[in-house]
Amino acid sequence: MKQMYTAMIALSILGIMAGCASDKEFKRKAEVPTTRISVAEQSGAVQVPTAAYYLELSKKEVEEAKTLSSKGKQKQATSLLQRAQADAELAIALSREDAEKKEAAETMGRVKQLESETKTEEEGKTDDETKPEDETKTEEPAEGSTP
Repeated sequence: MKQMYTAMIALSILGIMAGCASDKEFKRKAEVPTTRISVAEQSGAVQVPTAAYYLELSKKEVEEAKTLSSKGKQKQATSLLQRAQADAELAIALSREDAEKKEAAETMGRVKQLESETKTEEEGKTDDETKPEDETKTEEPAEGSTP
């Protein structure tokens, strides 16, 4: 009876230790998607609708993975963490793409403005070149000639 009691205690301790080890392992695995989620938030994913969708999906996947891990379903939790990381990285890419598109549009706007200004200046020079010289000006005599 005493041996059975000791064995049960030993198994309980091992179970607790395994749970702690798997909890630490899960936290280590969850660091990457959690970090990528933070990067997505900082890159402005919340303001880009498609990026915001994948950001929220990623957050939900991390939460679901935590639930699975607490139920001892480590393989499924790990798989879900990988999906969460991929979705967070997609959110980052989408928000950066949006920012680059906006920057490109602003640059094109500046280029068009400069083209317009240059065209206006060229048209102004063309008008000046075609105007007759001031008729009140008198021609200066060439050197050596007498007036």
